[in-house]
Amino acid sequence: DQLTARFWRSNGSGNRSGYTGADELIDQIRSEADPSNRANLYGQLQQKLSQDSPAAFIVATSEHLLLNKRVVGEEGAGWLERLNWFDVDVPAE
Repeated sequence: DQLTARFWRSNGSGNRSGYTGADELIDQIRSEADPSNRANLYGQLQQKLSQDSPAAFIVATSEHLLLNKRVVGEEGAGWLERLNWFDVDVPAE
């Protein structure tokens, strides 16, 4: 739930696309206690994200991270956000 809300809820810290179409479903998922109902809601969310295409899933990461010492702004944010492409820069020489 935390990860889903982070990336797909309109106020999520990882929602870089500004997508607003999943808030209601995410809220339902977060408040649903029954595992079967939650699974159904997650299925609906997957279908909605597939139809709406709020992001282009074109990056595949590995656990290796090598950077030139000139790259600034990379803090090693973690598994899902290896590089925050909005903050990383290579200054001119």
